[in-house]
Amino acid sequence: MSEKKNHAVRMELILTGAVVTAMLFLALLAFHHFSWRAAMQENGPLLNGLTLARADIYKGALLVEEAAPAGSAETLKNAFTNFTDAKRHLRLSVKSVDSPDGAEVHDPAIKRRLAELDGKIEELSGAALGWWAVRGSADEKGASLKFAELLNSAQNDAAGLESALYELTRVELEWKNQQFGLVVGIWFITLVVGLGILYRIIRRQALAEDALLKSESRLSRAQKMARLGAWELDLGSGVYSVSEETLDIFGLGAGNGPLTREIMMARVHPDDKEAVEKARAQAEQNRSISMEYKIVRPDGSTGVVYEYGELEAARPGQAARLIGAVQDVTYLRQAEDLLLLATNVFANAIEGVLVTDPRGVIEFANPAATEITGYSQEELVGKTPRILKSDRHDNQFYKELWGALLKDGAWQGEIWNRRKNREAYPEKLTITAIKDMNGRITKFVSVFHDISQIKKSEEKIEYQAYHDALTALPNKVLFSDRLTQSIGYAHRTEKKLAVLFFGLDRLKNINETLGHNKGDILLQRAAQRLLNIVREGDTLARFGGDEFALIQEDIQTEQDAVKMILKILRAVSEPFDLEGHELYITTSAGGAIYPADGSDSPTLIKNAEIAMRRAKDSGRNTYQLYTSSMNVKSFEKLSLEADLRKAIERGGFLVHYQPKVSLATGEITGMEALARWNHPMRGLIPPAEFIPLAEETGLIAPIGEWVMETACEQNRRWREAGYKDLTIAVNLSAVQFRKKDLNRTIETILSRAGLEPAYLNIELTESVVMGEVDSAISILRKLKDMGVKISIDDFGTGYSSLSYLKKFPIDYLKIDRSFIKDVINDPDDAAIVSAIIHMAKRLELQVVAEGVETEEQLEFVRRNGCEEVQGYLYSPPKTAMELTRILAAGGLLRPTKLGAV
Repeated sequence: MSEKKNHAVRMELILTGAVVTAMLFLALLAFHHFSWRAAMQENGPLLNGLTLARADIYKGALLVEEAAPAGSAETLKNAFTNFTDAKRHLRLSVKSVDSPDGAEVHDPAIKRRLAELDGKIEELSGAALGWWAVRGSADEKGASLKFAELLNSAQNDAAGLESALYELTRVELEWKNQQFGLVVGIWFITLVVGLGILYRIIRRQALAEDALLKSESRLSRAQKMARLGAWELDLGSGVYSVSEETLDIFGLGAGNGPLTREIMMARVHPDDKEAVEKARAQAEQNRSISMEYKIVRPDGSTGVVYEYGELEAARPGQAARLIGAVQDVTYLRQAEDLLLLATNVFANAIEGVLVTDPRGVIEFANPAATEITGYSQEELVGKTPRILKSDRHDNQFYKELWGALLKDGAWQGEIWNRRKNREAYPEKLTITAIKDMNGRITKFVSVFHDISQIKKSEEKIEYQAYHDALTALPNKVLFSDRLTQSIGYAHRTEKKLAVLFFGLDRLKNINETLGHNKGDILLQRAAQRLLNIVREGDTLARFGGDEFALIQEDIQTEQDAVKMILKILRAVSEPFDLEGHELYITTSAGGAIYPADGSDSPTLIKNAEIAMRRAKDSGRNTYQLYTSSMNVKSFEKLSLEADLRKAIERGGFLVHYQPKVSLATGEITGMEALARWNHPMRGLIPPAEFIPLAEETGLIAPIGEWVMETACEQNRRWREAGYKDLTIAVNLSAVQFRKKDLNRTIETILSRAGLEPAYLNIELTESVVMGEVDSAISILRKLKDMGVKISIDDFGTGYSSLSYLKKFPIDYLKIDRSFIKDVINDPDDAAIVSAIIHMAKRLELQVVAEGVETEEQLEFVRRNGCEEVQGYLYSPPKTAMELTRILAAGGLLRPTKLGAV
């Protein structure tokens, strides 16, 4: 507070001196201004009169020069007026009785020159009159020259007189400026002397004050650094007097009124209020106070303070006082807590921690370090980390480690160390240099953890990335990598190698019948058999599903590859015993030879797979070696698939209808809808070519739905035309039959087409419904509940069980055309057809014979009780328009060898 007051006094003295100095300077400026103005005013009228006189002389001369040659009396008169005005202005500029405001002329030379100028103006008027009088005569030239001489003389006298007056005024002003400079110099000397005296007064006061302030500042800085504040409590009034540091410690602002007991106690933490109140009450009873407690600042932050105070006895006229000090020990306690926390972290961390001196001698090891290394604390302290050194790194490694540590202050990486039992282990290690305030290294701290399990996990993950989880064989990624290496070796040594690709036949049937678990066991057993027959060094891999591949290195001819394929076929064909189930499977294999069939890994694998696909298409349980024609056929197949997709998008399909005929009446009882692909280049493609491809690619579903919707709409149109008893039959593929939303799809199609369910007949092949019997029965019952009729198509070609057949909610059995074809010549086919017809009768099912093309076949099925037939004997598949004409003609068909109406 005293520092602020002293500073204010000094500032008042300085401001007072500055104000006085400014006022003196302004007075001098005013004096100089008015003196200069008086000097200018003294000769001002005379100068003004001279200026006006010169102007009038010039104007008059111009008028004379104009009037004399022209003889204008009026112009001459005006010229005389200007000369008269010039004399008047000249006389008025000098102070006289007639002109009291004129200048006071004291200089005789000026007076003389003014009189001469007045006379010359008079002479100039006479010369002008003389010139005008002799105009046009021989004397005019002389008169004009005389006028010009007088004019020039008068103007020069006026100009000279004006210059003399200006010079006189300048001299007077210089004298007054000299007077002003003298006064300013005296003022400046007085100012400097006065300021010097003022400075000495202020300086002496400031030195004394600075000495006091320095002492107070040292004390204040010491208190701030120590976070130490002073306080006094007047026990009579209960008011505290405190230092600034005390206010800062408690978060109290200055100038908020007296600090009472209540205000100070409000800052004490609730947990410590009772203890503080008790201690202060004891201190007021002639005891000291010494305690540590928590406080709460206005911003909500908490702190810890240490307070000490003593009781000062009352003096005469004064109450007793408690005098003491308070210190903020928050940071000290936090540091202690952090130190305790760090100690507990070191002791309980799962990472090992070693602390060494600058020379690398171990000073401390936490329990995790002893557990990881196997050494006790006593065995490690006093040693260097070399005690843990393994033989996995050379000296250059450790040299680079210490070089980086000394240069950067830290090193981090993986390192192999050795336990006490001599077991080497990998660890993740971080070494940090601890430096003092001067940048000198005082300690090294090593933090490490054993990553043995992480390494094992990484190895396991890497193994899983390159191996099949089910069979533990290499997968296609590792196979491709090894094949690339084998190709490189074969290229260098100019040898051949074979890539064999093979797949287990009908594994899907086993999965669907016995479950995927049994299928997985079968794959594992098959993989083990294959491993037992391949050569050491060859790579056998599983590509996924039921497909395997083999790299056969260092072969001489294609026959070496064929021999291996035959061994594989024989090995797989042996029966498998799966928990009481004896299963037989076969395999189809394909092979590609390097370098004839490809010079890189992808090409060889692709060509071997193409050969395997050809083997499967050839009847399975066989093999094919790759030929270039296979690639062509494969390309044709891909091209056909692309065209098939376009046909679906662009409406490239037609529906033809083959009628079913009643043998009793010859009437058409229904139609079977058959898809035809109208290819833009190849024309109509029969179903036998594109249906298997559609089923393989999954495109059969959208094609089948389109056929069903088109057929239903056509049947609705026939019914609207009056042909009400017709049913429309649509074939469902296995893909469509297994769709979860089959019922909803059929309901939607019937709704859009406007056809009742009873007039739709769903045809399913025997193999489709026998795949998963229980599921098939459930699906068929839902269809039956909708009111749809159901037929089993191609009956007799599959593996139907009669016990299941009677459970199927079906309406028709359709005898496959393969039996009808040889029913006359083959007794077995005749027996089968006869049995199917009689069995269907017993099961109360209707029978339809497909593929009837001759009178003999027709007579046979009629004789055995068949009710309806389909075949070229009555009609081939026709367009809707062609059949509409037949229906319009009565809807009757009769047998004909040409299959025409």
